[in-house]
Amino acid sequence: MLETDRAGKLDAELSYVTGGMSWEADYSMLAQTQGEAIDVVGWVTMDNQSGRTFENARIKLMAGDVSKIQRTTRAICLRR
Repeated sequence: MLETDRAGKLDAELSYVTGGMSWEADYSMLAQTQGEAIDVVGWVTMDNQSGRTFENARIKLMAGDVSKIQRTTRAICLRR
C-alpha cells in the first residue's frame, strides 16, 4: 500500500523476490592460438517451480543465502 499527501505522477520501480526458482550458470571459454584474448560466453538455465508465470520480467540472479525483509502490514509514505 502506498500513501502520499497529494496526487501526482511518480516514477517508481517495484522488485519482487519469489521462492520456487533455481538457476545454474554455464560458461565456455575459447582462446585463439595467437594473442592473449579469451572469448567467454555464459548462459543461465532457470527452473521455475513457483506456480506462477512472469511475462516480460527482467531478472536479477542472486547467489548465496539471500536475506529477505519480513512481511509487515504498515503503509509506505512517499514524500516529494
